[in-house]
Amino acid sequence: MPQGYLRGFIDPARKKQPKPLWCLDLQTNRWRERSPKEIGYIDGFYDFATESTTAEDPDLTFKHLENNFPRIRAQIIQDGFASWVQHKEFLLAYMQMLRARSPLFFEQWNAHAQTMKVTRVRKVLHDPVKGTGVQHDGFRAMTKAEIQDWIIGQMRVEIKKGADWLSNFHWALRYTDSPNDPVITADSPFVSIGRSADEGTALTDPETLIYFPICWQAFLFGSIQRFDVETERFHPETLQQVRRAYRENERKFLVSPQKLDNF
Repeated sequence: MPQGYLRGFIDPARKKQPKPLWCLDLQTNRWRERSPKEIGYIDGFYDFATESTTAEDPDLTFKHLENNFPRIRAQIIQDGFASWVQHKEFLLAYMQMLRARSPLFFEQWNAHAQTMKVTRVRKVLHDPVKGTGVQHDGFRAMTKAEIQDWIIGQMRVEIKKGADWLSNFHWALRYTDSPNDPVITADSPFVSIGRSADEGTALTDPETLIYFPICWQAFLFGSIQRFDVETERFHPETLQQVRRAYRENERKFLVSPQKLDNF
């Protein structure tokens, strides 16, 4: 998870501390103080397994979004959140990046790759009577290395789409003033919550809400229905419901500016 993103969840009163963030391990249900570089880091997670690949390094795919997000977030906060609509397409593209580089995305595509077969084409045949055909080595399952490189390729494709299908949703921003009653984030910060368990159905259901935490002060909400008010302060009960949804939505860890005991 990008350190620049996680720094947005630091309580200003704790920013000089070596471990300013609070991280809740949902397996042990224990809070620990952590620095941004200690959270969500898996060594070699985005490394190609094949050294001879000519594909773009994932770090270059991330670079533009990662470099610009802290600046845009700071501007939105400075403007009292009124300017977020001007940066909506960038924020949605950043959301897509976090979704595509998450362990959950990799798990989903890894499961899909297990069902696929590949082959090496030896020759393309052109017969005026029989038509076009190919000679190949026979179909086989992908190796672990091939799956890793293929998933990274899928990740890069998703990121390069930008906002893509998220632009079809209507968006609103809700904010809070106190790090003691904060927005939190998770190892997979992009989440949809509604009455349908099927992702394809859920994203066309007017009862589904898409959540994306920008920083401890603010969340983006997406829906196929329009919002009456685009920008306003969180109602305390709504913020508590959002935090609870993140805890119950099978995440591995949560990140907060403060240790939260009751949610």
